[in-house]
Amino acid sequence: MTDTTNPTAGDAVAETARSFDPGTNVLVVDESGGEALPFSLRHTAADEGVAVVTTDHSAPSVADAARRSLADSARLDIVDCTGKSTGVDTPVVDSLVSAGQDLPSVGEATVDTVQSGDSTALSTVHLGSMSTLVARSTVQQVYKLLYMVADQVRANGLVAFYAWDGPSDAKTLRILGQALDRRVSLEGRGEPTVRSSTEWSGDDG
Repeated sequence: MTDTTNPTAGDAVAETARSFDPGTNVLVVDESGGEALPFSLRHTAADEGVAVVTTDHSAPSVADAARRSLADSARLDIVDCTGKSTGVDTPVVDSLVSAGQDLPSVGEATVDTVQSGDSTALSTVHLGSMSTLVARSTVQQVYKLLYMVADQVRANGLVAFYAWDGPSDAKTLRILGQALDRRVSLEGRGEPTVRSSTEWSGDDG
């Protein structure tokens, strides 16, 4: 990761989002919706693999996003936790499995995916959406899930993106972010704002 600003505490732009070190867990805040998944896909190298654990986007919509944003030779695995599983007939998707949409099932499916990374050349995991999971349960329960998944991501040397789609709540994001390492804010067409967990934990956003 390149430190472009040599920031002091409170600076908003600490890093660029061009790359993340293995073992990094990133909260991606996408208030406009629709950009978090492409952002994750673009951070998967051509010879590597990405697993998308989705609680809101259908498998066909994930495949469509991959056609636009994923490198041609990258591997795509989809874990469908929407409760409305549909098949996909496209070479873009290498593996499609279904899991329950309740929080324990999502957590178990995500951890299993991370732990199987060695056998699938996995480098990147996308879990979305945090806002959907919070709506189905509680902030505290989702925090526990993130803590568990993030620990496995670090142990297996992957990079994981956790998408927050839609309007954000500063308190909720601070709580969830305590389990993670970075926060990326996708704002318009400019360079995404990247902050460390310590930088945003004491402010309002």
